[in-house]
Formats: sequence, C-alpha cells, structure tokens
Amino acid sequence: MIKAQALPKIQKKSYTDVMADESIKRIKNTEQPQLFVPADKRGGVYSNAVGIAKNNNEVTIDFAYLNINDQPNGIVNARVIMTQEHARSVAKKLQDVMNMEI
Repeated sequence: MIKAQALPKIQKKSYTDVMADESIKRIKNTEQPQLFVPADKRGGVYSNAVGIAKNNNEVTIDFAYLNINDQPNGIVNARVIMTQEHARSVAKKLQDVMNMEI
C-alpha cells in the first residue's frame, strides 16, 4: 500500500505582487536608481492631512490639504498606491529619516 503525502500549499500571488517582487530583485542586484523629477513636479504639493486604506494586495495613501476655514472639506493632492511590502519599506525608510539628526 502506498502512503499518501500531503502536497505543500501553493501561495497564490497577484500580478501586482509578482511585478513588485521582480522590481525589488532588480533594484537589489543593481545600483541605487537615479530619480528624475520633471520640472512641473519639482515644486511638490503641500499636504497637512493623510488618509490610508489597504486591501489584501495594496495600500492606498491619499495626501490632502485641509483649509482651516473650509473644514470638513479637503482636497486630495496626491494618491499613491503600492503593494503592502513596498508600504512597509516606505514606513521603515520614513522612520529612519525621522530618527536622523539634523
């Protein structure tokens, strides 16, 4: 009699997760990427409020401006969507920067 063996569970990954994994591998195996900021983005946007939401695959961060005279209506200036793994990396990097002495 042949004894049945349990098959290992296969972890399903979304397309986004697979692409993020590949991007991370490429970045880890190369130099730090050089970032180009287009002229129309160099001024940045001001944000004094943030909203964060997540689902099983992604984290969405809305950066907004709340005018004290126009509450509770705010204007979202930027929406950033990333994988949860990348969000953890960003959170760690932000914490590192915040702990640096000026």
